[in-house]
Amino acid sequence: MFDSFVNTLFNIVGQNNLLFHTILGLITAILIIMSGKIVKLLLNSIGRILISKTDTQIDDEIMEIVLSRIIALSTVTGVYFGIKQVRLGLTQKNEYFLTFLTYADIALYLVTGIGLVSVMIRIARKITIHTINSI
Repeated sequence: MFDSFVNTLFNIVGQNNLLFHTILGLITAILIIMSGKIVKLLLNSIGRILISKTDTQIDDEIMEIVLSRIIALSTVTGVYFGIKQVRLGLTQKNEYFLTFLTYADIALYLVTGIGLVSVMIRIARKITIHTINSI
């Protein structure tokens, strides 16, 4: 099914390799962002049901931290992989655009790292505060 979609898309855009990979990059980014929304929806529904069965509040607070960053992280990840797809359509003639995309890759990598570290720090802070209050 995916192969037939790719073949149909390639037939529509013709021999324009850059346009083909740009469209695939956009589709990739959109699918990853949508999957982040689906994960958030599942965590918001099924995750809350599972968490409501526990006696402590710490898991509710950790869930709020995770839910607050899922869309942002999936968006950055989607754009990152979308850019990777666009790069496949470029040649050495597009040296400046390739350089720009290299810097964009680095920036997105840093944003993702900062986002993940901030989530981990917020979770560690909540766990530390919970542990101190329970003593």
